[in-house]
Amino acid sequence: MKNIILRRMKERVERSREASDGEYFDELLLLAELLLKLVTSYLVAGLTNGRQRGRYTAEYRLMHAKGLGVWDDVLGNILGGTLSTHIVHECSIYAAELSKKITANTSWQYEACEKIEVVLSKLNIEYNGQPKKSLRYWFSLFVLLRNKTKGHGAYRKGVISSICKYFCESLYIIIDNISIINVDCAHLYQSINHKYRVTKITDSCDKFSFVKDKKDNIRSYQDGVYIYYDKLRQINLIDTDQDLSDIFFPNGKVSMNLCEMISYISGDIKRISLDKYSIPPSQLPPSETYGLDGLEVQGNFYGNIPDIKGVYVSRKGLEEEIDSILLDHRNPVITLSGRGGDWKNNYNSICIKKIN
Repeated sequence: MKNIILRRMKERVERSREASDGEYFDELLLLAELLLKLVTSYLVAGLTNGRQRGRYTAEYRLMHAKGLGVWDDVLGNILGGTLSTHIVHECSIYAAELSKKITANTSWQYEACEKIEVVLSKLNIEYNGQPKKSLRYWFSLFVLLRNKTKGHGAYRKGVISSICKYFCESLYIIIDNISIINVDCAHLYQSINHKYRVTKITDSCDKFSFVKDKKDNIRSYQDGVYIYYDKLRQINLIDTDQDLSDIFFPNGKVSMNLCEMISYISGDIKRISLDKYSIPPSQLPPSETYGLDGLEVQGNFYGNIPDIKGVYVSRKGLEEEIDSILLDHRNPVITLSGRGGDWKNNYNSICIKKIN
């Protein structure tokens, strides 16, 4: 197994085999819960924000989640809802594997779903079966199983020994075959001398080799867990240190602007600040300098340059230089470059009026 997080959790599950069937079943539930949160966290890291703030919306919901149902809902939204439009192409390949519906029972996805359906049937838990099965469907069945047993229900001790085999096989089939958990992932820690320490979470982290190059250290990555899709993307939903001494995931129970974080490997719990996710997600207002929807008559021209709003601070020297260049017929195209908020679009409006 290439993923150290799942490898450690799997070792914990294997140790519980020597205990009672009930304890073994509970450990399998925890492993599946970890898998759901790991896969969802990886996918959320592949989202962009944009005006709709897709990634922030997903992270806000998961940090404030009161149960696994929210994780399952966010996963479904990424795979086939509004959040699917925010996923980067390099991550969408793995999302497609999760949402792909299979009809033939020769595939590993179909086999995993069939086995968890057996578990639900033996526990007399009603579910909506589907002829076409997918990993998305499997995770929904797992959340139902968890809520009807450990979450808000109880299971009959007499059937546990007979269902552990099917549940374990179903879970291990997915862990052994799903692709996204093997994407290059590591923890980055920058020392005082600005060099990065890369601690592997997956066995292969070739995509992280460039961060050790002194020329690339100016990119200044914050300490944390990163995954490589089109570039290094930080996974804000996984918390650990440079030694991977323990690995934590959001566990809800928000109070006093603090969120509970749980380690499925050790069972430890800690609380972190939610200052980063204190504002409910909403669509950002349109930019004041964004072009108008259509062309309008602006003096003797047609244009879509918006009017100036607020106070315009004149830069006389630069404006005179640009004016002289504009009046020179040898300069048909002029480009203004600079940081955001550096008056570029506002000066366009001034320039149009001057030309007219």
